[in-house]
Amino acid sequence: MLARDVAQSHPDGVARLVLAGTRPGGPKAPPMPQQTVALMEEAATIDRDQLLRRFVENALAPSTVEMRPEVVERIMAHRLATAQDPAAWAAQAAAAMTFDAYDRIGEIAAPTLVIWGEADVVVDPRNSDLLCELLANWDNAVFPDGGHLFFWEAPPGFVH
Repeated sequence: MLARDVAQSHPDGVARLVLAGTRPGGPKAPPMPQQTVALMEEAATIDRDQLLRRFVENALAPSTVEMRPEVVERIMAHRLATAQDPAAWAAQAAAAMTFDAYDRIGEIAAPTLVIWGEADVVVDPRNSDLLCELLANWDNAVFPDGGHLFFWEAPPGFVH
């Protein structure tokens, strides 16, 4: 969302843009999937480490969680080593849920690559189609078996 804001506010300073697993915001954008909303509502009642694991697993495709548990463990190790204050995380989540740049997306002049995972249950994948409709100069890349953290699930495909 910050990269998108920079591209809109300073078009001469952005040659190319990548939007990965994001949304335009606003009332016309598909909302956060109910599965993630329910988890966020439960958050205050769950032990911190268990909550972190549930958020990590929720952000990955179910096939990754089931067949590649080492990905979950790598992310957990990273998240525990770089732990964010729960209040900061809550503020970030609230900002993301209320973000609205829908009417300004078309101002992005830079060629933009929109990337998403089809199994994303954090940001509804339909938002990527909507971004492409609103952007003037775009391309897209889909990770068919990817969740919200598709860049952890398929790093070579993401950086390629």
